[in-house]
This record gives sequence, structure tokens and C-alpha cells, in this order.
Amino acid sequence: MKVTKIWNIIRQAGLDKSPAALGQLLKRNRATTGASFTEPQPETVLPSPVHGRAWVAAGRIQVSDPEHFGTYATMVVPDSPHIRVLVDGRPVTGRVVVSASQDIQVELVEQSPSVSYELEVSEDRLSVCLRKRVVCGVIPRLKDCPPAETLVLELEEASYPPAETPPEVILNMLSQSGLEGILDHDAVLRVCKAMENTEAVVLRGVPPEAGNPRAITWVNFPVEADSLLRTKRAGLVSMGTIMGVMGPEKHHRPGKDVYGNPILARDEKPRWTFGSGIVEVNRQLVAARDGRLYCARGRLDVIPEQVIERHVTDEEITFDGNVVVHGSVSGGSIRAAGQVWIYGSVKHATIVGEQGVTVKGDVMQAHVVAGQSQMMYQQLPSLMERILTQLDDFVDEYEIMVRHAMGRPNAGVIIPRIPHLLLQARHPELRRGLEDFLQVYEQLAARDPDYTELRQLIQSQWLLAGQGVLYRRDIEKLRTGMAAYLEAVRQREQALSCIRVGAAVASSLRATGNIVVRGKCIASALECGRTITVLGTLRSGFAICARSAYLHELGTSSGSEGSVRVTQPNGFIRCRLAHPNSLLQVGDKRVRLDTVVWDLRWKGESFERSIG
Repeated sequence: MKVTKIWNIIRQAGLDKSPAALGQLLKRNRATTGASFTEPQPETVLPSPVHGRAWVAAGRIQVSDPEHFGTYATMVVPDSPHIRVLVDGRPVTGRVVVSASQDIQVELVEQSPSVSYELEVSEDRLSVCLRKRVVCGVIPRLKDCPPAETLVLELEEASYPPAETPPEVILNMLSQSGLEGILDHDAVLRVCKAMENTEAVVLRGVPPEAGNPRAITWVNFPVEADSLLRTKRAGLVSMGTIMGVMGPEKHHRPGKDVYGNPILARDEKPRWTFGSGIVEVNRQLVAARDGRLYCARGRLDVIPEQVIERHVTDEEITFDGNVVVHGSVSGGSIRAAGQVWIYGSVKHATIVGEQGVTVKGDVMQAHVVAGQSQMMYQQLPSLMERILTQLDDFVDEYEIMVRHAMGRPNAGVIIPRIPHLLLQARHPELRRGLEDFLQVYEQLAARDPDYTELRQLIQSQWLLAGQGVLYRRDIEKLRTGMAAYLEAVRQREQALSCIRVGAAVASSLRATGNIVVRGKCIASALECGRTITVLGTLRSGFAICARSAYLHELGTSSGSEGSVRVTQPNGFIRCRLAHPNSLLQVGDKRVRLDTVVWDLRWKGESFERSIG
């Protein structure tokens, strides 16, 4: 009978759970069922398992094996170049099982300190940078660990720096690399003593010193105010007046790079250029004639001035200087090498001022030009640049052919004819460029002596193929002359001439600089190289400028067309009021307005975004 059945009988009989009651119940049960009951035997208890352990003591690995079927200890060996663990003579890494019966050896690898150097020369070859890379020495030690089922080996690393480098080592490196210059002894010692990565400039070359242009200390600079034109300008001076004193000029000094090669210095361009109206006497700038002082864009001159105290009618006036008219101009023309000031109006006349034109009154059915000769040079610089580039290629081939011809017995006859042969057979573009220089800009011969000189040189020596000879000196003469003339033309382009008028009606205004119309501009053509400003209304005409245009009103409410064009793509147009049918263009972006726009600001983008 199961024990649970016996307990159920005890509960049903209501007997105590004492041993005596239990015995009575068993006797009764035997008598009733005839069954027997055997008392259970005690179970055998096994001892608990003991796991293996490993530990580090005094730098050695100790291991204890498991007991009563426990697990063996494991050991984790780090992947480090400073430790090497051998188990029974076999190197191990990572996690391994260890036993007390194994021969476990630990080898600690010490790292010696090291130093490396690298020299770097700067792009301009004026300095040498020394880079020091330091790797400190390492002394490893196995860290003691308490017993554990999994032993993780840990290293304690003690680092120590290398010894100082003798300065002689650095000096020998520089010498063996062929470097020389000004040695920075402090930087060398600092790098030698450094115990970590560092760098320093240890050697420097000698930079060239450019010459300083001469400065002017002004002594007499007259300025006069014009109440009628509401402006100020340089005043009149008489011949012999001392304008200023020139400071000393510092000439350039060549330098030397760290390889010992010389570096040539370029003198800076002079800050001032002087016209024929200024002479230097004992470092003093003296007026060489009577006239008005001109000082703009680094150029100083005294311009003679013709003053006309009356109205000018149907007269042809040409003057090599400034022209001032205290009246109006009707018919005829005024051509001045300087500036033109007219205190009245201009009707049916032509006004040309190389340095600018100012008209207080209206300009009606007239032509006004500022900087006419400068307009003639607009495409000339690019042409001369192409000619100079082609001349360089021409010279390279010329030298090659001369070297081949030197070995021939008739070299004296062949060499002078090589340039013309090259010009015809190998460099037709150079020939066409020289022809364009003569034909396209022929009108400059009457007003530019430098152009005339170059023109005669090209005509007499270069464009007479087969009829003359050219030597090396002739080629160099053309190249140096063309380069000098190109620089002179560029300087003339910087002297921008402006036009200022009261109003313009059925007129043409052209300027290399700015154009300012203080009133209305009706049925007129405006062209300039910088900015156009119209403070009144621009209608039934057009305005073309390079940079920007400012207008108060463009077009009319009745739809009269007004056109404004800015040639540069990054230019812009500003207008207080723009009427329908107005045409705007910036770069290659064009738009025609179909509605009234206030406070127009347009840079060529989508027009909806430009409405203020």
C-alpha cells in the first residue's frame, strides 16, 4: 500500500499522528488486508563537486585541478606583443583549459624605445620642418590575480622615454640632404630634448626683399569747391609749384632657398606714374606748366586748361587739356584730351572728353563721349596676349632649329632665314595676329606713338616674308616691345572716364566709366563700362552697362518701351518703378514686364522672386 493511502486512512479514522497511533493503524490494516509494510532505507549522499581554479602569484601561474567531477579552470591569454604563454611548450592565445599537470610558462617581451626623424621642405623652399616620432620603451609585468575559475591575465606596462638625441645627428641629416640656410639652434635643441612626438622649423632660407615704391609727402595739394556743379576737384597750380616730396626708394634684395639657389625679387610697381606736367627736381615734384592738378588711380599730372567765358555756337574746338565752358554749346564740337565742364546745356553738338564730361544742363540731340581712345583699346589687350603666347612657342622652335643648323657649313646664311620659314610654315596664327594688330587698330597710329613704333617694326621686319632676315635680337625686340605696350594699355584701361549730365533727350552718351543722369532720359542711348544711374525717368530709349543700373522710373504708364541691359552675369538692376512693356536683361537672362512693379531688384533669377 502506498504511503499516501495510509495517511488517508489515518485522517478518516481521526487518529493522532503519534507513533503509537500509527502502529495501531498498521496492525489493523494487516489484519484486514493481509498486506505487509517495509520501512524505507536511507539514500546515499555524494560530496559536492569542487571546481578547478587558476591564479597568478609572484609572476607565475598556479592551477588547482577540480575534485568530485568539477570543471577544469580556464585561462584567457591577451593578444599582446608583450606576453607569450606556453602550455607544455605550445604557444596559446585566447581562452584555454589548464590543468595542474601542465607546464605553463610565461615569457614577458620588453620593447626598447625608438626615435625617427623626417625632414620636410616647404613649397616655397624657404623653410625646413623637422618631425620627431618617439616610441617609448615598455617593461611589462604580469599582474597578480586571486584564484578564479576563469583567469584573465592582465599586464602592467611601465614605459620609459628614449635618451636625448645629440644635436650633431640633426646637423648631419641637414648636411647630407644638401640643405643650408639660417639654423634655429633653439628649435634643434628643443626637438632633441623632446620625449614625445613634436615638430619644429629648424632651418630657414633667406626670403627676397622686394623694393618699396616711393611714397609722396604732399606739400601743396589745392582743392576747390564748385558751387554750381556742387562738387569738389583738384585746383589750379602754376608752373614751378612744388606739389610734394618723394620718399627714398628701397631696392630689392635677392634671397636664397634652403638648397642654396638664388631667389630673384621683383620690384613692386610704382604707386605713382607722372604725366608730362610733373617733373622731379631734387626729389621734389614740381609743376612743369600751368594748369589743373590731376590725381586719380595712381597718376599725377598737371593738365592745361582752356576757359571759355561765353556761349559756344557752331565752333570746332580741339584742346590738349581741359576745356571749361561758362555757357551753353549749340552746334559744332569740343574735343579735349582732359576733361570737359559745361555750365549750360548742349544742343546738336559733339562733346568728347578723354578724362570725362560734365554738363550742368540738358543734353539734346547731341553725342557725348568720355574716354574715346580707351574704347579703341577694348580688344587690343587680348590680342597682344595671344601674340605673346605664340611668340614664346615661336622662340622655342626657333632655338631648336638653330641648334640643328649650327653644324652646317652655311649656318650663317640659314639661321637668319629660319624665322620667316617658321612664320609661314609652322606659325600661321602668329602671322594672322600680327596682321590684325596692324589692320584692325590702324586708327591708333594717329594718336598713339607707342603703337606706331610697334607697327613700323612689324611692317618692316616681320611681314616681309622672304625679303629680309631676322636675328635673335629682332625677335627679343618685338617680344619686349609688345609686353611693354600691353602693360601701358592696361594702365590706360584703369583710368575710367565718366559722364554727368542734367538730362538727356534724343542723345547718345558713351563712357568707359559711369554715366549719371540727374533728370529724365528720353529717347536716348546710354552705354558705359561700369554703372548707369538715372535719377529721373528712362523711356523710349535703352541703357547698356557692364555692372549695374539704378533707375528711378523705367517706361511709362502708356506702354512706352524702356530697355536696360547689364552685360555681366553677376550684375543687377534696381528700379523704383517699372512700367509694363519694359525690357530687362542681366547676362543672358531676359524678361519683359507685363505689369507694374515697385521697388524692382533683379539679378537675372526667376522674376517672381525679384518683386519686392
